[in-house]
Amino acid sequence: MIKKLILGTANFDVKYGVKNRFRKLKKTEIKKIILCLKKKKINSIDTSQNYNNTEKMLGDLNIKNFKIITKLAFNQNKKETFKDKFFISTKNLNNNFIHTVLFHNPKDLLGKKGKEIFNELVLLKKKGFIKKIGVSVYKKEELKKILDKYKLDIVQIPLNVFNQSFISINFLRYMKRKKIEIHARSIFLQGLLLMKEKKIPKNFKEQKYLFKRWNAWLKKNNITKLEACLNFITKIKDIKKIIVGVDSLKQLKEILNFKKSKKKLNFSQLSSNSSKLTNPNKW
Repeated sequence: MIKKLILGTANFDVKYGVKNRFRKLKKTEIKKIILCLKKKKINSIDTSQNYNNTEKMLGDLNIKNFKIITKLAFNQNKKETFKDKFFISTKNLNNNFIHTVLFHNPKDLLGKKGKEIFNELVLLKKKGFIKKIGVSVYKKEELKKILDKYKLDIVQIPLNVFNQSFISINFLRYMKRKKIEIHARSIFLQGLLLMKEKKIPKNFKEQKYLFKRWNAWLKKNNITKLEACLNFITKIKDIKKIIVGVDSLKQLKEILNFKKSKKKLNFSQLSSNSSKLTNPNKW
C-alpha cells in the first residue's frame, strides 16, 4: 500500500468534496503531512494548477525530492501556450523539473489544438523537463478515443466501490499492451463513501438505496468504510499507483496503518451505473 501511495492535494487550498463540504487544510497540518510522508518514504504528490495556490504552497515546502504530478488545462481564451502553462507550474513548484504532467481536461486532447498542445509536452519531455505524460479521465469511451490518437505513459482514472466501470479484463489487458501505468483516484468518491448515512446530501436522494446497501454490506462483513475502500483498491493488481486525499495527519496515519483483510470480499454487488453518483462533475 505504502509503495503505491500518492498524496492528493485537491483540498489543500480548495474546499473539496461533496458540495465543498470539506474544509481547506491549515498550513501547519500540511507541513505535518509532508513530514510524515518523508518519514514513511512516500515520495509522490498529485496536484494541479486549478487547485488555487496549492502549487505555490508546495513550492514553499521542501519537496524537491518528491515526484510531482501536476495537471494542466488549456485555456483557449488566453494567448498562453501549453508550454507557458508548464513553466508557470515549475515556477510555482520552485523546481525546473516536473516528473509527470497530466491533461486535466480530456477534451483538450480531443479538440482542434489537441495534437499541437500534446506535441508541446512531448518536446519538453525530450528536453528533460518532464519524465511522463498522461491524462486524467472520467469515461472509458473518452479514454479509448485519446489512446487511439496519442501515446501516453500514465492514465488517471476514478475507481471505487460504486464506480467500477474501468474494471474489466479487456481494458486492463489493453492498457498493459500499451505499457500504460494506471493511477486510481477518487477511491473514497471525494469522501462520500466515508460519510455517515444520515449526512449524505439530499441531492443523492435517488441513490439512497445504494448507501443503504453499502452500509448493510459493511455490517455484514464487519469492516469499516475506510478499510473497505482500501481493500477494494489494493486487490486490483494492475493499479500501479493510488491517489488518496486526507483531511488530517490522523487520517493519513489510519491509511498508512491499513492491513489487507484475509476475507474474500465481494465488491461487485456494490457497483453503480448512476453517473449522477459516480461522476462528481454532475454533482
